[in-house]
Amino acid sequence: MPTGLALSIPLIVFIFTIGIGSELTWNDFKLLFKEPKVVLIGVVGQIILLPLIGFGVAWMFRDNLVIALGIVLLAASPGGPMSNSLVYVARARTELSITLTAISGVLALLTTPIIASLGISIFAGDDANISLPIPQTMAQIFVLILVPLSIGMFLKSKWPDAIERAEKRIRQGCTVLMLLALVVVVIVSWQTLISKFADFVVAGSIFVVALLVISSLFGRLLGLDEPSRFTVMVEVSIQNIVVASMIAITLLDKPEFALFSAVYAAPMAIIILV
Repeated sequence: MPTGLALSIPLIVFIFTIGIGSELTWNDFKLLFKEPKVVLIGVVGQIILLPLIGFGVAWMFRDNLVIALGIVLLAASPGGPMSNSLVYVARARTELSITLTAISGVLALLTTPIIASLGISIFAGDDANISLPIPQTMAQIFVLILVPLSIGMFLKSKWPDAIERAEKRIRQGCTVLMLLALVVVVIVSWQTLISKFADFVVAGSIFVVALLVISSLFGRLLGLDEPSRFTVMVEVSIQNIVVASMIAITLLDKPEFALFSAVYAAPMAIIILV
């Protein structure tokens, strides 16, 4: 099991997710009933299209398990709050982005362990040192994602004015926590990062381009308007790197599998905004 600095990751995930929940209300789920087609397309993009793209790119790097399984864990993770901020800055459909982030967070109890376990089975095979205990994974997702998500939503409903006034600081705090998680991952796996940095950059670039192009075409083929298509593209492309790090470190005891998330995050945000 991880020790020392790596043990800070579950605490970071818990506090980080309270911050996400504090931006949600039950009204954010109502869009599912108002525009079911658009929401369904976004959900399918996150839980089916994203893993398919992820597994496809991971297959290209199947001889390098650190990269292949790093991609798998990222593809299995729910949407992240960075997507909401990017959609807001781009003046697309922020309400759709928030709805998809909320739904993916709830569905993660089932989708994340199933997708991650399938990917590990495909790429790690019978390696006894790399296996994901599904019941334990579900328990951790419940405790570290659904519980703090509910706490955040409760705080939002109980003290809406105070939470709204603190919204900017909460977002800044979430950003700091995300960066802190990435720093922890880099520190505990520094030697692996240095030795395989070029491979990470190549794999990350391919994954980012594949996600953006295919998810955009996905929305276009299904007839989404430009704002909705952009929002779905962002939601499919931006995942919760903190959750991916948690799975790698606490459940697999392989912090190096979180390195791909650390390398992928910055260029993805830059490319979308540009």
